Amino acid sequence: MLSFGTKTAWRNASRCVGRIQWSNLKRSYLSIYLSIYLSHSIHCLSHNVHIYLSIYLSISVCFYLSSYLFDRREVTTPKQMFDAICEHIAYANNKGNLRSAITIFPARTDGQHDFRVWNPQLISYAGYQQKDGSIIGDPANAEFTLVCERLGWKGNGGRFDILPLVLQAHGGKPEIFELPQELILEVNLTHPR
Repeated sequence: MLSFGTKTAWRNASRCVGRIQWSNLKRSYLSIYLSIYLSHSIHCLSHNVHIYLSIYLSISVCFYLSSYLFDRREVTTPKQMFDAICEHIAYANNKGNLRSAITIFPARTDGQHDFRVWNPQLISYAGYQQKDGSIIGDPANAEFTLVCERLGWKGNGGRFDILPLVLQAHGGKPEIFELPQELILEVNLTHPR
């Protein structure tokens, strides 16, 4: 049932460029590797698949052959979520030969809050609003950068500062986690002049 729901949600995620791979989704019973937050319903699931897979799928459509579903419904804390997300990123990065994967966190139950990944993408750059209205870094993340700073994160104020993950479990306080540098694949671009 979990595989069916995930495949259906991914297939119906119209903005996801990697949804062509939905039928290749295979379930793994390994408790290590990836984590992408998926909500409690198919409708929300479709939306969240796009958000959290887009960082990989938009640049890896030609590189992966199959997709994997990892069941992480046993996690109970933001730290366990973070560990699962780090394992997800390591699995999906695959030393530069990118592949897609989905991990399921616990669903919301009656009287309980769900598990949340506040970030729109797992890996993204901060955007710092300046007094003159300009933004250093990624303008799309200026508002979320302020959220991270209010939670206690201190960036360097540069153009390429990686935002921390903001994770929340069972309606508790959101917690921030810095991604290890070895999980962040970046391409250095230069202009010939």
